Amino acid sequence: MTVPSIVLFGVIGSGKDTMGAAIVKRWASAGMHTASFATPIKEAARAMFGFSTEDLYGPSDRRST
Repeated sequence: MTVPSIVLFGVIGSGKDTMGAAIVKRWASAGMHTASFATPIKEAARAMFGFSTEDLYGPSDRRST
């Protein structure tokens, strides 16, 4: 069985992670998993500009400044 790609997007607090967790829970046996578009970009920013984990993954008020 081919696992489809499902993209969830929306504003902060709209339930993307909650919906993603529900989808993965239902279809984990078929190989469904979550992936973040931002993770490789954040890791590149860490390597190039020296951002800390707090800068990249901390509270949104810290990340949005």
